[in-house]
Amino acid sequence: MIRATKIESGAPMTTAEIEGSLLEPDVQACLFGYHAQLREKAPVYRMPETGFFVISNYEDLKTELSDPATFSNDIMFE
Repeated sequence: MIRATKIESGAPMTTAEIEGSLLEPDVQACLFGYHAQLREKAPVYRMPETGFFVISNYEDLKTELSDPATFSNDIMFE
């Protein structure tokens, strides 16, 4: 089980328990259960293994795609 972060606009970050990982072959073979967990518990989820964000809520995705200045796919290396 991986501890995930849930980010909501204007709300402090909370944690949610997410079972599995997108990097696991069993999860990749059938994403429906994993995706349901994300939608319910952590619609904006930062993968601890990669640091990448997974967005599973349509409204959140629409917001982020419409604001490329704030939500960029540019990766800054330190």
